[in-house]
Amino acid sequence: MIFQPEIFYSTYQKDFHKIKAIYLKKLLEFQDKEMERIFEENYNDFTKENIHRAIKSEIRQNLFHCIETFFDIFFALDPKETTNENHVNILKTLTQAKWRKNLKRIEKIAENPNELKFLDEFVETNHGNIKVAEYLFYYNLNLTKDVELKEKVTTSIEAIKYLILILSKEFSNRDEYNSYKHSIRLIPAVDSFSIFNPVANNVEVEFNLEDSLSYYVFETDNETQIEKIITKTFDVQRDINLTILCSNLISQLIYHRDHSYNKLKENISVSIFREEKITELNKRKVQIQKLIYTIKYD
Repeated sequence: MIFQPEIFYSTYQKDFHKIKAIYLKKLLEFQDKEMERIFEENYNDFTKENIHRAIKSEIRQNLFHCIETFFDIFFALDPKETTNENHVNILKTLTQAKWRKNLKRIEKIAENPNELKFLDEFVETNHGNIKVAEYLFYYNLNLTKDVELKEKVTTSIEAIKYLILILSKEFSNRDEYNSYKHSIRLIPAVDSFSIFNPVANNVEVEFNLEDSLSYYVFETDNETQIEKIITKTFDVQRDINLTILCSNLISQLIYHRDHSYNKLKENISVSIFREEKITELNKRKVQIQKLIYTIKYD
C-alpha cells in the first residue's frame, strides 16, 4: 500500500525540481526555429522577450516551490517535533502539516540561526544516541566504525545548516512568491534605473532593468498606509544553482530512508556538502538585485 513508508521513500520524486530547473534552462537556450516548433501556430502571438520572461519566472517560482517542499519534509521528519518514528507515517504527517506553522518556523530560522540548534540535540536510534542532523540527513548510517567518514559527515552537516539558512532567507519573502503564484500581480514595468546629477548635467549611475519583473505590495503600519513597487532583476543561474542544492537536500532526506527500508543491496553513496561550494553557487550574478519604490499615506 502507498501508506507504507517503504513505498513512499522508493517512489517519491526527490529530483522533481532539479529536473524542472534543468529543462527550463534548456528552453532559454533554444533558437527561434526551435521555439517556433514548440508553440506552433501560436508562436507569432508572443515576443521572444515575453517567452523568456515567462520561463525565467517559472525558474524562480520553481526555486520557491523546491524550498517549500524541502522544509515540509524537513519539519515532518524532525524527531523532536513528534516522535522518533514519525518517518514511518511520513505521508500522513505531510498531509496534516500546518503551512502557517511551517512558514513561521522558516521565518524564525531566517531571522535567527540559533533556531537550528535542535539539529545538535541527540535522539536515540539503532546506532545509539546520535545528533538530530545525522538522523535527518544520514539516516541509519553507522558512523561509529568509520572515523574518517564521521568527520566528513560532521563537516557536511555544518554546510547543510549554512544552506538551510540561505534557503530560509530566500523563501521568507512571501510577497514575491505569492506574486509568482498569482502572476497577474507581476508587471514588467521598469526598464532602467538611473541617478542624474543636475549640477554636472549627466547620469552618474545607470542600471539596465529590462530583464526584471516588478510586483505590488500594500501594507499598513498603525495609521499609515504603505504602497510599494518592488523590482527584482532575474538571476537565472543563481536560481538554478539554489534549486539544485535544495533538491539535493530533499534527496538526502529521502535516499537513506529508501535504502534502509527497502534493504537495497547496492553500496550506499554518501553525499557530502561543502560550505565553500555553496558560497560559490550562491553568488549573485546581477549588478542590482532589488529596487523598492515606496509611497506612504498618513
